[in-house]
Amino acid sequence: MAERFQYYITGENGNYAFYQTINWPGMTFTTVKAHTIQYVNLKMHRYDGGSHPGTITCELYLADGDSKPTGSVLATGTTNGETLGTSPEWRQINFAVPYELAVAKYVLVLKSQQDDPAHPTYWRRDDAGSYATGGMVYTTDQGVSWDTQFTVDFMFEEWGLSPSATSRVIVIP
Repeated sequence: MAERFQYYITGENGNYAFYQTINWPGMTFTTVKAHTIQYVNLKMHRYDGGSHPGTITCELYLADGDSKPTGSVLATGTTNGETLGTSPEWRQINFAVPYELAVAKYVLVLKSQQDDPAHPTYWRRDDAGSYATGGMVYTTDQGVSWDTQFTVDFMFEEWGLSPSATSRVIVIP
């Protein structure tokens, strides 16, 4: 059974608007023990006024020394943004293939098919966040460059299996 590892779920007081070719938000988190990530829960909603976000993609990256995404995508999951409500809700996004996390810093990056900045999708955040081992990163140029804002934290939960939960016991008669 999955267990919750890293998370930030309190103090939400704002949104970050994201859309395909303009803004991609990210949340860094640092693991304290190795485990297999299976899915994330993210608090999101769509624009109230005709927003059609299409598929929302969550990508997992390793973070570099500046807490910015680096290298190839480690895991990817999607959700149907068309079914998001206009009020904030927790949305589970399952990774297509669970990924073995080492003790390191990672980044969750969100993308939407919606290409209209007037009708974005929103990720809920705390503008005075206190998540000690991560924070907000974002790009406005499709990941060419990234900025950080560690006083802001997105609402997220990271779920998976401990190494002991994924071990198999072989009984030899």
